[in-house]
Amino acid sequence: MLSAAVLLTATLLVLALPPVGWHPFGWVAFVPVLIASRERGLARGFGLAMAAMLAGALLTRLGWLYRPSLLDGSPAWNYAGFAVFGVAGGLACGVWAETTRRSKWRPALVAAWAVLFEAALLLYLPAHLALTQARVPAMLNLASWTGIWGVSFLVWLANLSLAEFLAAGKGREAAAIVLLIGLVVTLAPFGPGSVAGSVRVAALQTPVGSLDDLANRNKRAGELGAELVVWPELSALAIAPGGDTKDLRDLSREVGQPPFLTTFEDDAKPLPHNVAALFNQGVESPRYAKRKPFGGERFVRAAGNRPTAVPVSGLVVGLNVCFDSCFPAVIRDTAVLPEVGLILLPTQDPVAPFGTVQAFHAAYTPFRAAEAGVPVVRADGTAYSMITDSQGRVVAEGGSGTDEILVADVIPERRWTLYRTLGDWFLWPCGLGCALALFGSWRRGALTLRPNPKTRERSEPNRRGVASPSS
Repeated sequence: MLSAAVLLTATLLVLALPPVGWHPFGWVAFVPVLIASRERGLARGFGLAMAAMLAGALLTRLGWLYRPSLLDGSPAWNYAGFAVFGVAGGLACGVWAETTRRSKWRPALVAAWAVLFEAALLLYLPAHLALTQARVPAMLNLASWTGIWGVSFLVWLANLSLAEFLAAGKGREAAAIVLLIGLVVTLAPFGPGSVAGSVRVAALQTPVGSLDDLANRNKRAGELGAELVVWPELSALAIAPGGDTKDLRDLSREVGQPPFLTTFEDDAKPLPHNVAALFNQGVESPRYAKRKPFGGERFVRAAGNRPTAVPVSGLVVGLNVCFDSCFPAVIRDTAVLPEVGLILLPTQDPVAPFGTVQAFHAAYTPFRAAEAGVPVVRADGTAYSMITDSQGRVVAEGGSGTDEILVADVIPERRWTLYRTLGDWFLWPCGLGCALALFGSWRRGALTLRPNPKTRERSEPNRRGVASPSS
């Protein structure tokens, strides 16, 4: 029974996440392990959830649920990503399993804990249950108000409420939850689109790093009408050694070459920065230093410390790089700069089996666009490059393991969003609710982990008031 719950949760989660992206499964993915661990204690809840995450990582490695893909690579980041998310998800399931006090607020309270646990992952590798909803208009609309946190809260709340009702045999209530979910995700579409005042942008998806090849692709993008082109992260690493960008400036001066953005290492000591710069008509823009080095990169490159925006062709564009997009506050810092109407995002994800890691990372892009209220152009070297509009709608996307040029028209606008105005405000009510619940438990004297039921039975007095022999 426990094994079935673990495998079912793992399967549903993998199907809900990109690259499959069957988002309805995200609303029910954790229900099996939640039911299996209900009121069984913190250890069981955490253990079942972590087992499900590791099983999910194995499924992404085997590829049974994916379409054929040209990509193959190391599965290490698959396991790392699922394990890290397993910490947050496991703690949420553990709190659920440890809580025995029946209350109509229990699912909402545990959902708040889940959001806080996800927020704690910002210390290393962010992960969110909300990523299952990266293509759902209603959830991206919600993200523009609450950030990705409100979406995670709602998806966790649905999972927890369904588990509560199903475990209690309340089929009608569970059916009502399912119906409500269906209405929410289908009856709140994106607002009307428009091409008025639009600009044509391009993203190069290619692992090629030679100047001649990139120049040919950049020129081809210009022939397709692109007024601005984004190259993958570190595509100019060998072209601009030590931050010497003469060859890039010379290229941008050539006839037929539209302005382009790329990244390279500067000459900072003791560690260089991974910097992005835009090149136009022989001029290099101010440089932006990547603020969130990824994985082992933090040991070989220094982190930047400030957002950057630059003018080009009558626009003001914000610059970010790769792993920055996993951190909502970092993208917000760029979006709040004066007049920024477009964010350019070169990326270079680890090559993973079936393009899974690239797909997971790409799923952040619609959320960041919706939160910031500005379009995002994401160019990756191997898979799932993406162009979104200011609502988070994907208007162009690359394949897995393909070499291609994405071209799309976007409106370089600053759509007002509450998230861009207030930032991660949604975490505060989550934290306040959890703090009040902890205070209430302390006042009742219930702020202790429950003992093992078998131990408790041996140690409790029998009905006659006489201690049992085992005591």
